[in-house]
Amino acid sequence: MPAIRLRIILLSVLFLSIIPGQAYSFSGEEHVLVSRNAFLVSLAHAQKNDLLSGEEAQALKACFLENDAMNYGHLSKIVDDVTDPSKLVKLYGPDIDAGRGVDCARAKKLFLDRKILFLDKIMASKYNEDHFQGKTLTKFREFNDLAQLYALRGNLVWALVLNAFAAHYLEDFFAPGHVLTPRTEVNNISARALHDRLDDEGADIRITSTGKLTEYLEILKEMKDINGDAEAGVQALAALGDGTLRIYGDGLVKKTPGQKELMIAEVAKTITAVFKAYKTQRISTFDADFVVGMKTEMKAGLLGNDASYEEISPYFDDVAYKPVRRDYLLGRLVPIVEIAPYLSTPLRSGVNSRWGIEADLAVYGIPKIGDDSAVSTFFDTFLVGVALGYDYTDEIFNATNYSHGPLIKFLFDIKNTDIGFCLYAKWKFNNENDNTFQSFPFGGRMTFSRDFFSLYVGIGNEPRYTDRMENIATVYTGLTLYFPVGMTFGGMFD
Repeated sequence: MPAIRLRIILLSVLFLSIIPGQAYSFSGEEHVLVSRNAFLVSLAHAQKNDLLSGEEAQALKACFLENDAMNYGHLSKIVDDVTDPSKLVKLYGPDIDAGRGVDCARAKKLFLDRKILFLDKIMASKYNEDHFQGKTLTKFREFNDLAQLYALRGNLVWALVLNAFAAHYLEDFFAPGHVLTPRTEVNNISARALHDRLDDEGADIRITSTGKLTEYLEILKEMKDINGDAEAGVQALAALGDGTLRIYGDGLVKKTPGQKELMIAEVAKTITAVFKAYKTQRISTFDADFVVGMKTEMKAGLLGNDASYEEISPYFDDVAYKPVRRDYLLGRLVPIVEIAPYLSTPLRSGVNSRWGIEADLAVYGIPKIGDDSAVSTFFDTFLVGVALGYDYTDEIFNATNYSHGPLIKFLFDIKNTDIGFCLYAKWKFNNENDNTFQSFPFGGRMTFSRDFFSLYVGIGNEPRYTDRMENIATVYTGLTLYFPVGMTFGGMFD
């Protein structure tokens, strides 16, 4: 009877774990919306300020507003489908010296011929550090500078293609989950959980209401036939003045009136820089940085009076994040539910193999270690975690035998790789061959992880009862499924 109840509990945990929650990723349509409208606003601004002739403006509309591979919103969106968008184009190729004017045919042919494989998209979802923290601004500057270089040389179409890539990274800057998640310091599972939570909670930004920003917002408000509900957002920004706006991340940019319009205006300014370079042969620069400072204060905590914390205050032109604090008191913590079915086989004949399932809650952290510490190199290499859970097993060839009990795992994932290690210990309550006893299995595993699962193989010591109690070496293999809780513990952010 206890075994049946335990099976029901474990199956319930598994069922509840796989029910999908709302995710705040894959906001490709928002990239399309912002980039396409920013292109239209900048085009109107360029004509108004004599940066483009009417003929050039019409040619650019025909090139970048058709519903195909050259649609400006699509060009921005596909940055999520490749690990590096420069792979889509041949940078510094012969097209850099193309004659001045708007020649869309060559660029359009390249994008129609270029096929992005499904494997490329899978790899891009994993190796996407360029979309996080300070790298969003670094990649923006890289592609915006290159776009202006092409514009200086006269190839306006190619310049705008490159700036569509730049626009994607700048739009990611307005998603708190992208800017505040330490992507290179945690594994995919932890990053996803923290990214989603921060996008959902939002962050405060300060806006400096400059004349340039107001000029773009006024153009946006007048284009009602294209942007629809822009007027309410523009009015919200005007009422805000030099104030603070709460912004949200992927999938939620319409949650705060004014966020979408602010993003469109900021991206439009970067497109105008391309038009200006084409017309005036002058390069424009944008004041932007990802500012991180370590500070201390006297504050008692779990680990004593060490009150070091990190203050992050990213900014871009008219927009600056309100300083965000990340405490090191508890490390950087991300809870994750793990479900791990497995098979185990003793390295001795005459002992039955088992199937089992583990359910646990894992927490990964990055402790703040002084540079002079002997273990600092270790924590620079590994993401360290701990998991507490429960294990249940049945024997494959003997239905009357089973065991169950709590477990603890110590997790060591090599940062920026798919490889990890795990040490475990269990406290098992066993029913084996009509004998009831307690045991303490232990061992180690090696894991190979992907986005939401990992394969593992391990070896351990497992007390078994045949005709007597004895310790038997056992090998096993399994699959761990991850379900990020999507929340952070107190002490991580104030």
